[in-house]
Amino acid sequence: MATSFVCGKAFYDDQSFPYGFKRSGDFTIKEAELLEGIGHSLMALAKGEQSPMTDEEARFVKVAQGELPAESVVEKVWIKYRTLAKGKTFFGVTGNPNKSQLSREVETEEDEE
Repeated sequence: MATSFVCGKAFYDDQSFPYGFKRSGDFTIKEAELLEGIGHSLMALAKGEQSPMTDEEARFVKVAQGELPAESVVEKVWIKYRTLAKGKTFFGVTGNPNKSQLSREVETEEDEE
């Protein structure tokens, strides 16, 4: 019988986790090692670049596509990774850079006179 999620090289996501999975603070050591060990296979399966060879891989593909809820450790770690890799929402503070608080106060004082 074929072994699930076989991969020969370590998986890294330098864009979302530039210091690695272990140092990100988002994953446990076991989760980080799991991602590093089989992440390439998981990514290929999720993108459809690799066909599932086992029932476990076929189920993983359905979980990755959102058809089934994650149940196994591998499925849960992958969903966690994909959620975190999307990034957190950034709210920037914007304003009119040409109109500082001081200039508004001066205009207000002039209007009152």
